[in-house]
Amino acid sequence: MVNQKLAGMVVVAAGTMLLSACNDSDTGGHGGVVIPEPAPVSPELITDLEQMFDDMGAAADLMFQVTDPLETIVKPGTYDCDGGGSVTTNYDEDNDDNEEQSEYWDFSNCVVTTEDYGQVRIDGRVDYYELDQDTVDGTVWKNSVIYDGITGEVLDTGEMLVLKGTVKIDELDADAASSETSYWIETIDSMEMRYGERHVEITGLEFREEETGAGVEYTLSGELDASALGGSISLSTPVPVTVEDGYTCPTKGQVNAAGDETAELRFGETALGTGAAALWIDGQLEVSYDESECEDLADLLGIETYDDPL
Repeated sequence: MVNQKLAGMVVVAAGTMLLSACNDSDTGGHGGVVIPEPAPVSPELITDLEQMFDDMGAAADLMFQVTDPLETIVKPGTYDCDGGGSVTTNYDEDNDDNEEQSEYWDFSNCVVTTEDYGQVRIDGRVDYYELDQDTVDGTVWKNSVIYDGITGEVLDTGEMLVLKGTVKIDELDADAASSETSYWIETIDSMEMRYGERHVEITGLEFREEETGAGVEYTLSGELDASALGGSISLSTPVPVTVEDGYTCPTKGQVNAAGDETAELRFGETALGTGAAALWIDGQLEVSYDESECEDLADLLGIETYDDPL
């Protein structure tokens, strides 16, 4: 069912983002033209990122708990929600080999009773698409979730939920005999997430993971804005992050987060002997990290450090 997929896609998005923020008083509310202030960059950046991921995880959990009670719906149609309102769903599946499927959920003033949040009202539509097929080069998997104007409210607290945007994933699990290499590409052209006072906006995000023969290479880029960091941040990887097979920490790579200053998270040889990883701000070393801390930092960025991540 789609509910697990929806929450999972939000978590995937959270796991590949370094975000920053403006609150409503800065933006003039939804729909206004926003020019975010650059985010303050400091050695506390990693802690702020962890808080931001917690915020994203809270929104993902709320969405999951809203859709989980609908798991029992197995046929297309319009159904009453337990607290009022309705949800309409439809499925379209390739009946020959089940390689391609799509479905949507359209909520209309739908009130659902959740385990941890009490009653939650939700409106808007979610579309899900998946393609899974074998090709001459290997197994191709394409996946997308579109949040079309999802708005909601936790009725007990008055906290609001907003989800708008599209998450796309394109994966190739290449056969050993293929000349192609395995890859995973996640893109978010534009997304807005709000839950209570927490706010995240993403523009032009791309997270790419690709086999190199001796390991896996990662790149990350995009424009980000969220309440956890206090300003806008632009992401880039001037040196792709490389994880060689069998290593527990990237052997080289650099991820830049440019706000009011530029933070450079450097790994392995790119850290220039200052540690397994290091945080530099405007060209000056601020913090060094040992091997175990390096692995934690890689996990924070969605970089897997075990043998053969793909």
